[in-house]
Amino acid sequence: MRRLVLVAAAAVLFSTGCGGIISSVFIVQGTVALAGARAANAENLATYEYVSAEAYLRKAREAHSYSDFEHSLRFARLAAERAGTARKKALDANKPLDPNAVPPVDPMAPEPQPGMTPPPQGAPGSAPPPAATPQAQPAPRPPVIIQIVPEPQPAPAPNAPPPPAATP
Repeated sequence: MRRLVLVAAAAVLFSTGCGGIISSVFIVQGTVALAGARAANAENLATYEYVSAEAYLRKAREAHSYSDFEHSLRFARLAAERAGTARKKALDANKPLDPNAVPPVDPMAPEPQPGMTPPPQGAPGSAPPPAATPQAQPAPRPPVIIQIVPEPQPAPAPNAPPPPAATP
């Protein structure tokens, strides 16, 4: 019984008055993260993430002003997360390319067949040699059936005489 009273007292103590403090701390963290993203030029390099972080931070401040601390905390966390993603994406876009880096492997590239020569290691976009690799035949296409549909005839006027009957 005493344990139940202690748990209830702790719940009442921690549930009153702390919501505003906690959500305001996360709003400040979101503001700092957004400033870091702005410093990394995320406005131009990671536009979606940056704009969504701004919107979440705006909603967090709005919810905080209405004393809706639960939603304010949620929006502030999302703002900080999106701002961090925007900053990381902007910093990755600013990195210079390493000329000694190994090119990424294309998972959709066909497996080399025995007896085939590998593609040239030249500049990207260069054409392969004309007869070095056998070309696969494209799959045959099914025949296209075209049906000619007659044009619709206009409906006769309601007070028009009937058309003449065809004589045999």
